[in-house]
Amino acid sequence: VIQNTYKNISEYLGSIKADASFSMLKTDAIQDLLSIKWLGENYSDRVWKNTNLLAKRMEDILLDGIVSGKSIDFMAKQINKIMRAGSFNCERLIRTETNFFHNRTSLKAYKDYGIEKYEFLATIDSRTSPICSKLNGQIFYIDKAKTGVNYPPMHPFCRSTTVAYFEEEPLQQDDKDSIITYIESKSIKEAEDYAKNILNIKNVSYKGCDLKTANEWNKGLYDNFRRFPELKERFSFVGECYERNKLIKLETKEYYMSILKDKYPYARTEELEEVATKEIKKLMKSLTIGKYTYAQSWSPNHVFFDRYKGITVNKHWGKNSNEFLKALKDDVSTKFHPIGCDTIRSVLDHEIGHQIDDLLGISNLKKVQELFDRYTSEQLTENISKYSWDNSNPNKYSEFIAEAWAEYCNNSEPREIANKIGKIIEEEYKKWKKK
Repeated sequence: VIQNTYKNISEYLGSIKADASFSMLKTDAIQDLLSIKWLGENYSDRVWKNTNLLAKRMEDILLDGIVSGKSIDFMAKQINKIMRAGSFNCERLIRTETNFFHNRTSLKAYKDYGIEKYEFLATIDSRTSPICSKLNGQIFYIDKAKTGVNYPPMHPFCRSTTVAYFEEEPLQQDDKDSIITYIESKSIKEAEDYAKNILNIKNVSYKGCDLKTANEWNKGLYDNFRRFPELKERFSFVGECYERNKLIKLETKEYYMSILKDKYPYARTEELEEVATKEIKKLMKSLTIGKYTYAQSWSPNHVFFDRYKGITVNKHWGKNSNEFLKALKDDVSTKFHPIGCDTIRSVLDHEIGHQIDDLLGISNLKKVQELFDRYTSEQLTENISKYSWDNSNPNKYSEFIAEAWAEYCNNSEPREIANKIGKIIEEEYKKWKKK
């Protein structure tokens, strides 16, 4: 029993997939990271020490039970408790270690791109530790960082991360809005690497998109992460919609089957697969991408899908940026989308508007609801866009906010509604930051 349990734990630990950023490193570089002494031990020492302790405790229970003449049921209950505690310790170890190596690889990538500083970003909520809260938003020099100091993880289960920090400098005298530090990629592979290593997004796939679309997406994300650093925590996937959905569908079946097997251990596999298939269909239906949908913002409620949260672009448009831009110009000319929103960047900003709404609860503000409700459909079409009210979103204020935000960010002279929504978002963000 002990040998089998030990073997199962070992296989479980060995089956953990490397983080996306690890794939960017050579094998010897990964070995160097794994050998780092953190809190007195390296990665291998910590993993096997945890496994050995668990096996030893189980062995002690069995030996004591046999000598004392305790019942098998009693010993089984004791071992079950140990296994639950061991599972928690394994999860804590793996989550903390993964965060440690993810941030290590990120810092290495920053240095490879010639970046000198990074910003510490904590996940701010009721569970945030005082240590991480204090460090949130602080800037550090990469070369001065020491193991276990200044960058995450700061404690077990630490959720904090880092993002590259750039000094804002004008590119040239007549282009003050351009920033030297944004790097335009020369291939889709480079664009994906940039999103992973510089924007620090774990899962990226621009497969099916052309280079201009990928670069516009990266530049938009780069600018928005600088403007709203907290949005970074809402992005685990960026790229193309259908590529994201393929991955979700594949992994969801395994997830649903594991839940069903635990709940119905005596059911036939065929029956469980039938139930799982129905659940997957319902999920994928909610993520359906229509041919005329430009992009999609997704903020899943379940932690299992966190790795896919973010903003994606539809390859039906992203594969040909010229056709994409033509369609956007037509939309603006027919007032379907706001003035100034005839660029790929404006599509991203629209979806960012949804992310900001989710973060700050803009849709729930009475002043925003009243602003929308005071206008007729015709007035909304004339003063913001037709899509601001003519859409399938169950939250009638959601697209109104996203459209207004897109105009506020992309129209050099935003109109009254866009200007009001833009100011409200900026004010609410300042209040939220002070909490």
